[in-house]
Amino acid sequence: MSINFKKSNHQAFEPHRELTTLFPSTVFSMHYGDADWNSKKQVQKALDIEYHPKAQNLQSVNTYVLDLPEWSSLKETIETELDLITKDYYQNDDIKLRITQSWVNVNEDGDEHLTHYHINSILSGTVYLQTADDDGILFSDNKHSNLGNISIIKDGRIPIVKHPVKTGDIVIFESNQRHGVERTQRKQKRVSIAFNTFVEGVLGNAEGLTELRL
Repeated sequence: MSINFKKSNHQAFEPHRELTTLFPSTVFSMHYGDADWNSKKQVQKALDIEYHPKAQNLQSVNTYVLDLPEWSSLKETIETELDLITKDYYQNDDIKLRITQSWVNVNEDGDEHLTHYHINSILSGTVYLQTADDDGILFSDNKHSNLGNISIIKDGRIPIVKHPVKTGDIVIFESNQRHGVERTQRKQKRVSIAFNTFVEGVLGNAEGLTELRL
C-alpha cells in the first residue's frame, strides 16, 4: 500500500514509501445452517428467560445459560470448534479451552451494543440463533482504543469493520478484541448467545520455570 506524504523541503526527490500491516486480529467463523439449537423452538426458549431491564439491549440474568440442559447440544458444538482452534491454529494439544460464562443478548429495533472487550477470558464468541437483515458484528481497531494511549485519529473516528453474520453462525475471536453491535432498524429480533473461555491444562514448562498448571 502506497502513501503520499507531503514532500519535505530538505529533499530534492520523492522517496518511495510503504505501509505494512503486521499481525492482524484473528476471527474464526463457522456456519451451521439449520441446526437444532437455532430452531424456532430454541429461539423462543431464549426469549422466555429472565432479562435485566434494558440499558442498550436485553441481557439475560442467567450468565451460565450454556450449562442448562436445553443448550447441551450447542455447548458440545462450541467445545468441538474450540478444540479444533487450539489444535489446528494454536497447534497445542496440551491445553483445552473451556466455556466459562455464557449469556443471551437480544437486540430489538433500534437497540445497540456499545464497543467493548472481555477481560478474564482467552477467546470469546457469539452464536447467532436469529438475525435481522444485513446483520453483523462490529470490530474496531484496538490500536486506536484510547485505553492507555493517546489517539491521533481525527474526531475520534476509529477504524471499524462490519463482519456479516446470519442465523446459524458462530463467531469466535480474541477476547481483547473490541466489538459491538450497531443501532439499526430491525424487522425481527436479533437473538444471540455470547460466551467467554479460559484455558485448562499445562502452560509453559518446568525446566524453564514457566510451568503453569490450570
